[in-house]
Amino acid sequence: MSVNSCCAVAYQVYASAAKLVPSQSAQRAKERIAELEKLPGITTAAVECRNLQRCHEMFQIAETVSETDPKQASQRYQWIIEHSPKDSLVFKEALARLEPDQR
Repeated sequence: MSVNSCCAVAYQVYASAAKLVPSQSAQRAKERIAELEKLPGITTAAVECRNLQRCHEMFQIAETVSETDPKQASQRYQWIIEHSPKDSLVFKEALARLEPDQR
């Protein structure tokens, strides 16, 4: 069974729930994390998923400030280029928005 992005997102949700005050949902989350951790590559996929989510958040912020603070937007686009997967749409869009001399 290969790891898909759904499992990676589920892993993150269960990890957050497991940190809650001991409750039935926290206990179930801990059990589910233990099950998910048996999948090869799940922790790596969860880290990659979290990173890609952060890149999307940075892109949204860059888009929001691009008119009022182009320098900040450029810094965020550059961060995305340095941290996102090279084959991702967010990488390609960030690269396209940078001035040619900033690449």
